[in-house]
Amino acid sequence: STQSTWGEFNEFRAILLSRLHQHEQALNIYAHKLGRYSEAVEYCKEQHSRGGAGSSDVFYVLLKVYLDPPDKDPPKLKEALDLIASNFVRIDPIRALKLLPPDTEVSSVAGWLEAVLKHYSLQRRNKQVHRNLLKSQNLLTCEQYMKARDVGILIDENAKCKVCNKRIGNSVFAVFPNRVIVHHACLGDPEVDPRTQKRFPARMML
Repeated sequence: STQSTWGEFNEFRAILLSRLHQHEQALNIYAHKLGRYSEAVEYCKEQHSRGGAGSSDVFYVLLKVYLDPPDKDPPKLKEALDLIASNFVRIDPIRALKLLPPDTEVSSVAGWLEAVLKHYSLQRRNKQVHRNLLKSQNLLTCEQYMKARDVGILIDENAKCKVCNKRIGNSVFAVFPNRVIVHHACLGDPEVDPRTQKRFPARMML
């Protein structure tokens, strides 16, 4: 029929526009020409996961398409509220609020706002925990460094390099974390034990 042919044509246009990264035009077709809202959301998920041009903002673009439709069509408020409720992590809440009609009832966005506040509160708490862990790790590293600095290395005339097995003498030398002494010229990788060829644990590297 003519209607199905027109639908196939619009679907072809949407696919073509998506490949050109014309997300707003493609979503306009899914939302307003075809009325396939679930496909519009799937389109956003696919584009977002691909990470192409404009993909990070694609959910906001769909929200704008719902609330600011072309050709003086009425806004699709129900679909817009469903979108922000199920994808609040992917849409900037401040920008979303600015798009919502002024007469939007608070009760219709209460669940979304609560979820957004919980999400950002958890993010802030996790960042604080991470900062505290980094601070603790830094203090531990400083403590290990101070202890290591206070440990002296005694080299007598018979001390030999553990790599070439020749006397250290008056040559420039290096000391590994496990106190193995080598000529500086024999140093190699300072994070690898010259005797076992195994990498030192991170806690030994100051």
